[in-house]
Parts: sequence; C-alpha cells; structure tokens
Amino acid sequence: MAGNKDTFQPYIKQLGVLTTIPILLLVGPAVGYFIGAWVDRKFQCYPWVTIIFVFLGFTAAGREIVRLLKIVLKEDKAEHDRNAGSK
Repeated sequence: MAGNKDTFQPYIKQLGVLTTIPILLLVGPAVGYFIGAWVDRKFQCYPWVTIIFVFLGFTAAGREIVRLLKIVLKEDKAEHDRNAGSK
C-alpha cells in the first residue's frame, strides 16, 4: 500500500501546481483592475491607471507561472534522475 502512495504523490503534486496556473491568471489582473480603478477614481484619470495595473497584473501572474514551472521541472528532473539511478 505504501508503494501505491509513492506512485501517485508526484502526480498529485503536479496537479496542485497546474491548477494554480488558471487561478494566477485570474487573480493577478483582477487585483490590478481593482487597484487601478481605485487610483483612477481617486485622481479622476480613468482608464489609464486601470489599464496599466491590469497589464502589471498579467505580467506578475506570468512571472509567477514561469517560476512555478521552473520549480516543477527541476523537481521532475531530480525525480527522474533518482529513478534512473536506482535501475
């Protein structure tokens, strides 16, 4: 039974990371929109600051996705190397 858990653990971890990607793509621009809209209301410069902050939200989300994928690929490569060494 313990071997079965070890078999599925990497897949569950990857599933968790991969489901984070759409969440990041929604949250980053949404936060940028709300902050930008607030600044626009405060200084009456609609829509320029909102557009800039939404773009910054997409950029931040993209950077975070790239960072997550690098971590996952590094762990996957390490796992692959461990498995190849044990054969």
